[in-house]
Amino acid sequence: MAIIVDGKDELQKYLSGYEKSEAYYKGVPDIYTRLGEAKGLATARQNAQKFLPFDLSSCQTVGISEMNKLFDVFDEL
Repeated sequence: MAIIVDGKDELQKYLSGYEKSEAYYKGVPDIYTRLGEAKGLATARQNAQKFLPFDLSSCQTVGISEMNKLFDVFDEL
């Protein structure tokens, strides 16, 4: 049985004042700036590589999106 956890408390450790709202994402500074801009994106992509290859069973306990693959496609354009 999987335990569903509200990630808000965990996110607030890294993003002070985090709330799941349009105002937060569009606020000043914007979400891209809050997440560290290009350096933050590079870090996120490196962290995503740790979870390869994709395993459906791990999705129940670990957040996996494979967004890094989308960014790889954009890099090749």
